[in-house]
Amino acid sequence: MTNKLSLDVRMSRTGDALQIEFEGKNTLDQRIYVADKLVKSNGRNDYTTVDGAIVMNHDEPGVSKDIVKIVIGQEGTDRETASVPSPTYRPVEPGGAVVGKVRVPYPLKSWHPLGGTNPLRPSTKVLFKLYYFVGEPKKWITYPSSTQGPIQIPDGIAKKLFQTSPLPMP
Repeated sequence: MTNKLSLDVRMSRTGDALQIEFEGKNTLDQRIYVADKLVKSNGRNDYTTVDGAIVMNHDEPGVSKDIVKIVIGQEGTDRETASVPSPTYRPVEPGGAVVGKVRVPYPLKSWHPLGGTNPLRPSTKVLFKLYYFVGEPKKWITYPSSTQGPIQIPDGIAKKLFQTSPLPMP
């Protein structure tokens, strides 16, 4: 059996937001963890989880420049930055549903929890990326938060990636 996640993805635009909904099933015989919330630093040794997604230009050699990527997971900015905090992950048991949605402000603007992203180019397509991993992490790390209590993230994981083909902007 493959360790590849298969999801149905739907995008819609409602007023001032672009919404991406995804749905699938954990077809593996073990637990998977799906990226859930991004983690943002509030300054020295203080973190917060953030609803939403990374929004950036999709820059890949030989690929059209009219694609924006929307990412739930651990991905660097398009400028030099320090290490990127891992997102939080939620478990999905074997046979369990992988369901979620993310809303990002529309018109789209570049955003990353670390800051430092280039302005978006005019885009006609969206590439959606969702990170996950299979099995248990080597350990969990706790980030302190003054506003919401401890935040747990996995350490020592082999990240996997679900990614759509570029989809037309709704």
